[in-house]
Amino acid sequence: MVDFIAGCVAQTYRADVSGLSESTNILEEFGTKSMQRLSLCALIENETDVVLSLGDMGKYPTIGELADYILQQE
Repeated sequence: MVDFIAGCVAQTYRADVSGLSESTNILEEFGTKSMQRLSLCALIENETDVVLSLGDMGKYPTIGELADYILQQE
């Protein structure tokens, strides 16, 4: 799941996936622009069927924390 989330982050923010890890803090590294966060949520939702809100992004700021949350919801 970590690799999947890292891939989604890389696609959304046009970042190099090799520079992302479980400890990457999405909000600190890439900012808090709502449209990009919504795009990331939608991309993850489409593949996992787990509904994410912008608030969830704030509660689970790292790739690892977000991956753990999604795994718990599936």
